[in-house]
Amino acid sequence: MKFHNPFRTALVATLGVGLGIMLIGSVQTLSTVLLYVGTALFLSLGLDPLVSFLERRKLPRWAAVLVTILAVLAGFAGIMFMIVPILVDQISQLVDQITKIIEKGTFEEDLAAWLKDVFPNLRVDEVMAFVQDWLATNLADISETVGQGVLSAGGALIAGLMGAFIILILTIYFTASTPSLKAAVYQLVPASKRARFIDLSEQITASVGYYVMGQVTMGVINGVLSAIFLSIIQAPFPAVLAVVAFFFSLIPLVGTLTGSTIIVLLCLL
Repeated sequence: MKFHNPFRTALVATLGVGLGIMLIGSVQTLSTVLLYVGTALFLSLGLDPLVSFLERRKLPRWAAVLVTILAVLAGFAGIMFMIVPILVDQISQLVDQITKIIEKGTFEEDLAAWLKDVFPNLRVDEVMAFVQDWLATNLADISETVGQGVLSAGGALIAGLMGAFIILILTIYFTASTPSLKAAVYQLVPASKRARFIDLSEQITASVGYYVMGQVTMGVINGVLSAIFLSIIQAPFPAVLAVVAFFFSLIPLVGTLTGSTIIVLLCLL
């Protein structure tokens, strides 16, 4: 009968747990970097079918990549230059409306009258008095929280812009280096299984590329049709809501439903 040394067993178990904790901590530390790399790879696979199409038109790889990246950037810049002035104008209108309501000085009376009409059994005066007392008591804390939220939002915006720039650079690199990256990965597979692996990999990457292109196309169509429909029904801020519809359409499965719910709630409010 063979006996194991308890000390050695405990040491190996401790080292295994420590190695697992170290690996988990490393993944958490590198989560942002892995997110950037994964997003860039996904986008590069989405652009690869367009690059391949241009290559079949006798363009060299570098020229096809350059034309594709410039076309994408030009389209994005055109959308921004078209939408941003509308967004600024409509947000300015919203701020003006809120300012007029506040300057009018009858917001509380109008709100109380509306609550009495909608909820006749509700003690509106007591509710309004309670809300006013609570706001007067916690106004300093609310102001501090709002200030911290504004600072956090500004920092998140700057971090998001830097992340978008990093993803753009990585996407350009991966799009230009896709054949060499594939060839390097294929060399790691045993020669007896390499042909099958290459065939499956090409099918998967092509499917991912067409999926990304289809999702973006569906988002554009959804955004344009939403803008037209919201303009017809005279919804408030149709350009803003159309942008919401476009970006949420990029989310698989639940994106369109979630975006539609947000748009409906904003229109009702």
